[in-house]
Amino acid sequence: GHTDVVRSVAYFPDGKHIASASSDKTIIIWDLESGRQNGEPLRHDFGVMLKAISPDGRRIVGGTKEGGLIIWNAVTREVVHEIKGVGAYRAAYSPDGHWIVTAPIANEREIQLWDANTGRPGREPLKCEDNVLCVAFSPDGSQVAAGLVDGSFRVIDISTGESAVGPIKGHTEYVSSVVYSPDGRLLVTGSSDQSIRVWDSKTG
Repeated sequence: GHTDVVRSVAYFPDGKHIASASSDKTIIIWDLESGRQNGEPLRHDFGVMLKAISPDGRRIVGGTKEGGLIIWNAVTREVVHEIKGVGAYRAAYSPDGHWIVTAPIANEREIQLWDANTGRPGREPLKCEDNVLCVAFSPDGSQVAAGLVDGSFRVIDISTGESAVGPIKGHTEYVSSVVYSPDGRLLVTGSSDQSIRVWDSKTG
């Protein structure tokens, strides 16, 4: 359905739809049962590098390496908020849909929280020891896990900005993806060192 590289893909909460983001400057929503495109694509000025879907499935965040985050209404396809000049490697919604967390390209050793309802920064950036490539909210929304370029990960308490776990280095190359298990007990990291590791999210 795309005319260029597909950068990311994700399920909607209903499990009946997926969204794909591409370098062809579009995000396409697909019906899984029929395999057909659902409505018109969401369009960006640049190739879309990342995507996050809100817990209620009504909003999608898309962004580009060149800078700029856009929050679309997934139903009406209208732009809800546009955050200009902010490039990000990854983004994720909090479980309650109130926050969006990003791994920014410009300030690579910081994690930024955004108010999903206003598109404005929600608090002071969370600091890390090395460049951040990926982020994920814990299922209870109290913590953010971050994967770093040096092969480590850490878990940060968003209420205090302090480290809850780590940094822990288990990979020999950069951590490109991080995700929690649904019950929050486990944290999974994927790396360019060709390995996936499973961690106890509370003890590391």
